[in-house]
Amino acid sequence: MHTNNQVVEMATNENRFDKEAAEWDNKPGTQQSAKGAADAIKTNIPLSSSFDCLEFGCGTGMVSIQILPHVNSIFAIDSAKGMIAVLNNKITNLGLHNITTACMMLTDKEQLNGKKFDLIFSSLVFHHISEPAEILKLFTQILKPGGYIAIVDLEKTPITEDFHPIEKHADVCFHGFTEEQLISYAQQSQNLTDISVKRIVTISKGGQEHPLSLLFARLKQ
Repeated sequence: MHTNNQVVEMATNENRFDKEAAEWDNKPGTQQSAKGAADAIKTNIPLSSSFDCLEFGCGTGMVSIQILPHVNSIFAIDSAKGMIAVLNNKITNLGLHNITTACMMLTDKEQLNGKKFDLIFSSLVFHHISEPAEILKLFTQILKPGGYIAIVDLEKTPITEDFHPIEKHADVCFHGFTEEQLISYAQQSQNLTDISVKRIVTISKGGQEHPLSLLFARLKQ
């Protein structure tokens, strides 16, 4: 599924995010974006105590920890060992029992040993992936019938390129997404329905305001 470019891109990200993990929660806008993403998921998805969820690119777990009280379980994955280490410390310190983690680059459903989910969510990860449509197709293979997808990422604006410093642009595949782009990616799977995109929050970074959008979709029954 992944092109060589995509694997290289994600490997570069892994190295950078390993180095930044310890201070990640203190970076400008991270608390605001995580709360915005979690609030959007809680508002737009009918979360249930029976839900088994996957967070794709969980980072330090800032979104997952806010979703956790409302669902049965969360499997939180990230390709950066440093991020998973920080999240594992949080899990221990907070005494959380219904969240498990793995350091992995998800490329095939076989990596999950047949496990399927009621909800797959992700926040500020897709702009680091060169083939978003292919990832969404993979998600449809590991969702339960009627399961939900919630993807939060930067909305493309004239200043979105400023969100990341120039020295980090090599790690960025997309400087935000238009509504049309996100809908097109979801439609390419041909197995998703109820597809929609909405602006959910605006975060402050470097004296600028950057809107985030939510891509919502469901797997056909």
